[in-house]
Amino acid sequence: MLDHVSITVSNLAMAEPFYDAVFAVLGVPKVGADHANGWIGYGERCDSGHPDRIYLSIRLGPALDDAPRRHWCFKAPTRAVVDAEQD
Repeated sequence: MLDHVSITVSNLAMAEPFYDAVFAVLGVPKVGADHANGWIGYGERCDSGHPDRIYLSIRLGPALDDAPRRHWCFKAPTRAVVDAEQD
């Protein structure tokens, strides 16, 4: 359903270790980072040969607005994978 998603953070240097850890657990590769141009990328863009791929970009943006119902949910292959990373 989703091809790509972009979200913003107000501090890339602080957000990068968090997203690196989350996506490493999920097996999603980090495909690039360019702090000078304000982005970090994970996953792979889809194309006609790979319609199942999803790409997420984290971009530098203003401070968060008040959106208490907005959230992100990531799906891990198993609970054991998540638990293993917490040790």
